[in-house]
Amino acid sequence: PLMFMSAATDHRPSKELCPGGATMRVTEENKHEYLQLLVKHYLCDDMQDQIRVILTGFWDIFPLDILKNSGLTHRELALLISGFPDLDPSDWRANTDVNSEGHAQLIGWFWQMVEQMPEEDRAKLLHFATGSSRLPVGGFEAMSPKFNIVVEDGEADHLPQAHTCANQLVLPAYESLAMLKTKMKIALANDEGFGDL
Repeated sequence: PLMFMSAATDHRPSKELCPGGATMRVTEENKHEYLQLLVKHYLCDDMQDQIRVILTGFWDIFPLDILKNSGLTHRELALLISGFPDLDPSDWRANTDVNSEGHAQLIGWFWQMVEQMPEEDRAKLLHFATGSSRLPVGGFEAMSPKFNIVVEDGEADHLPQAHTCANQLVLPAYESLAMLKTKMKIALANDEGFGDL
């Protein structure tokens, strides 16, 4: 019979998911509660001690109150921790799919802008579009899905957008390199993601 216990592994013993879990049988009526407790255990509780140790060490270096008052975004913090990768614009361009019919000049401006960016800004751009400032081991060629750029006709006063799950950057049909640079700078400076620290 299935009880309110986690499964034992080679590295961890089985644990009760709730008080009395060793004697509580999973039934049709309580299976949803069991699944909630099991998921919570595997995603949160099982790693609590390790996460606490990591956070304690991190906060020894960068105290929580200072971190909260620093004004760093989660992306900037990720770049500080991970460092700046070497993002070769030529390799990036060679491994990018582009859907920009009628907007070849804009795509040319985009790559010109990327080439002129400092490494830190390239990493911010990559993070903005993919959710990560680092590349997989195989570089841009190993990205899955492949990095891609889409140009949308319409309001050229909008900021660029990203679909990070698809590694996709969406550019409005900007009419100049200067406008592209200005809008991208605003987007990268205000890129907050889904939450705050």
